[in-house]
Amino acid sequence: MKTNRGKEWVIKNNGEIIYPYATAKHKGINRRCFRNAIDELQEKGFLDIAEYGSGGYNRKETKYFIDDRWKAYGTPGFKPPKKPRQKDTRSGRGWESIMSDPVRKQQILMKRKKTLMNKKNRLQCQK
Repeated sequence: MKTNRGKEWVIKNNGEIIYPYATAKHKGINRRCFRNAIDELQEKGFLDIAEYGSGGYNRKETKYFIDDRWKAYGTPGFKPPKKPRQKDTRSGRGWESIMSDPVRKQQILMKRKKTLMNKKNRLQCQK
């Protein structure tokens, strides 16, 4: 919450700002877009993370604070975020593990092609 006291803005809840992924999802923002927006706001100096949250059983939300580093963005005096989000650099997980095997990749692509051809044929038959 901001209040105007003369010429200076006083932010009363800085470091306690919470906007969970669930709220973003409810507003129609998918996880990837929300994550990328937070990353960009951090990179450009508008926002920083005061406290990391955790999902799962504990359900602790990430707390953000408004920063004024953006004023120096694009200059040599610009400072990077204090706590940037840790990118997941683990390899061999999820889709990557499947598509790294050339035989399995070929099987998946052929199956996908066959499915698309079947859908195309069904659509033509309906006309």
